[in-house]
Amino acid sequence: WTFSTYGSPGNSRLLVLAVTHHMMGILMTQTQNTQAQIAHFKAAATIAGEIHNPFRLLLANMNLGGSYITTGQPDSALVFATRAEQISLESGIKKYLGQIYATFGEAYLDKGNRTLAKQYLDSGVQASMKQNNLSSLSRNYIRLVRYFLDEKQKDSVLYYALQQLQVLQ
Repeated sequence: WTFSTYGSPGNSRLLVLAVTHHMMGILMTQTQNTQAQIAHFKAAATIAGEIHNPFRLLLANMNLGGSYITTGQPDSALVFATRAEQISLESGIKKYLGQIYATFGEAYLDKGNRTLAKQYLDSGVQASMKQNNLSSLSRNYIRLVRYFLDEKQKDSVLYYALQQLQVLQ
């Protein structure tokens, strides 16, 4: 029985370990244990770097960006989102680019830069549509709803809420 044939038996074992840490990070997200979540995603990133696996490294950095949004640390979120974006563009793995841009948007909202936040959320919508990533598209739409609620622009709130509804259906 083998889970993976990633280069060598040692690298295959490390890949399984990186995936396990990733799944534990997701579990910790669901249980709202943010410190353990961050620790598992960092472990996954370290292992992914050791075995030169850009996909696992991209996911770990992307999720760390989201983790730091949750903890109210937008500067740290931007560091990890930037790493994830670089990996995505260099490796050609663009499926999660919309999710990464949503993290940028949230971080810039937290930092009070509404102009950059809106630009990144719009980029997130476009990237998500291009990759047909409905989860990322949904995340960007709900952030745009919140953005326009803060701006008290009811027409835009309604527009993005209806877009969100279509994605959910």
